[in-house]
Amino acid sequence: MVEDSEFLKKVLLLALFNRDKTTSIQEVLVELDVVNAISMNDSKELLKEIKADKLLIDGNFTDLGKSKVDEAQKFFEI
Repeated sequence: MVEDSEFLKKVLLLALFNRDKTTSIQEVLVELDVVNAISMNDSKELLKEIKADKLLIDGNFTDLGKSKVDEAQKFFEI
C-alpha cells in the first residue's frame, strides 16, 4: 500500500509534468486545490520535497525527476 503522501506526490508530479507550457507551477497547485485533489498546504509541502529531492529545478524536470514521472505513470496505468 502506498502512503498517502507518496500517492499525492505522484499525482503532483504528473500534474506538473503534464501542465501546459503557459501554465505556471502555482497555477497547477491552485487547480489541484480547486478540484479538491490536493490541498494548497499539502501541495506546497510536496513541492518542497520534490525540489529538495532535485526532481524539479528552475521549473524543469531533471533526469531523475523524469524517471519518477515514469514511475508515477506506471503506477496509475490500468
